[in-house]
Amino acid sequence: GINAEYGVPSRNMDSLKSMWNKTTEMAGSAADATSRAAKRKKLEAEIAYNEREIRLLKEKFGVDVYGAIVSQDENTVKAVLAETKPQIDELLAKIAEKREAHATLQSEEAKE
Repeated sequence: GINAEYGVPSRNMDSLKSMWNKTTEMAGSAADATSRAAKRKKLEAEIAYNEREIRLLKEKFGVDVYGAIVSQDENTVKAVLAETKPQIDELLAKIAEKREAHATLQSEEAKE
């Protein structure tokens, strides 16, 4: 039969619709892959930033604690550790969370 709206044989119209659906599906898949890659890069940058923050906290800890160790001031060492350790633990937890999200994005890509 003829498609009344476009004056095109129905068989050809179905074929065009099918091609259009496949094209939009492929474009959607490409956009999803690009989005996942961008999210992965963002996570990688955030992980690197958090790792840098940990390094800076450890450096500051060393500077703050050095004098206390030399003078055998155990209370200052404990106080600095009590202040620094929770900050580092929080950053380590964020890194673990971001690495998990990164792995999830990679496994989604591997399925395609």
